[in-house]
Amino acid sequence: MKPQDTPRRSLGGHVVEDGLSRAGYDVRSGRGLALVETTQPRLEPFETVLAQNAWNVIPAGEFRRRLAEYPPRMRGRMLARRTTAQLNLRRAKRVISLTEAMGTLCARLSRRVEVSPVTVPIDFLDETGEQLPKVKPGTLLVPGTVTWYKNPQAGLDLFERHAAEAGWTQVLFAGGDDGSGCWQAVETVARSRGIAAERRRLSRDEMRGACMTADAVVVPSKMESLSFSIAEALLLSSRVFASRIDAHVEIATRLRRAPVWLDGEAEQAAPGASAGDVSAGDWSHEWDLLGTALGLSRAGSQNGTVR
Repeated sequence: MKPQDTPRRSLGGHVVEDGLSRAGYDVRSGRGLALVETTQPRLEPFETVLAQNAWNVIPAGEFRRRLAEYPPRMRGRMLARRTTAQLNLRRAKRVISLTEAMGTLCARLSRRVEVSPVTVPIDFLDETGEQLPKVKPGTLLVPGTVTWYKNPQAGLDLFERHAAEAGWTQVLFAGGDDGSGCWQAVETVARSRGIAAERRRLSRDEMRGACMTADAVVVPSKMESLSFSIAEALLLSSRVFASRIDAHVEIATRLRRAPVWLDGEAEQAAPGASAGDVSAGDWSHEWDLLGTALGLSRAGSQNGTVR
């Protein structure tokens, strides 16, 4: 793959590529492989496409509704990425997704969809003896880029309903501003309600520490293809709230843990949810299986190049 052909990676896309590299795979070694569906198309179809972004495969009506939340200057880029992705997915001999939820969406475009489940970011499996950063007591944590489809205002709504009884004093939005105006809207709502809210990017260690020390974590996204955020929250935080979307339900089921589900204006705890031990060994093998499914070679070996 030439540098100019490399598409922009989402945060999740970077985590996947890093995970494969840290699992010992050469991410440039897959023959006829597109590691993201928005890779520049070529004359000959890709053998395999890894589908990572639900924006590119949700039904057209839903795409138009969600797109309307974004400013016109962003809509053209989003539509262009979707068009490129759908061309690659329709032409590919094989499409791989990381969740059944995403696989179901991709099945609208390809009859050759395989699911190679990945649940936990590979750096999450690292043992660390270092003291992780902490957040202030009374923090409600909302991880992820602040953007409309991730529904960050739901964090403010949750705070307003439960702050008094739970002892929450602030909302921390842990992620970047996508430039769509969403963060400015969140700030305006927070000020109007008298809620202390801040936004800042966190490093991976800071995010781990934040999940462990926040009073609660809320993952309110309206749409996800995978969602590492809910996996990290369920494994680290003592109290998690999440939107009941297919990807979140699937990850919770894999981890045998459940959040308090956000259902409209109410929250519903999942009866009988287990919080049993989950070891790194339970999930590290998924990265090996994904590398094999993608046809990647081990780093240092020769097996062609991504093209």
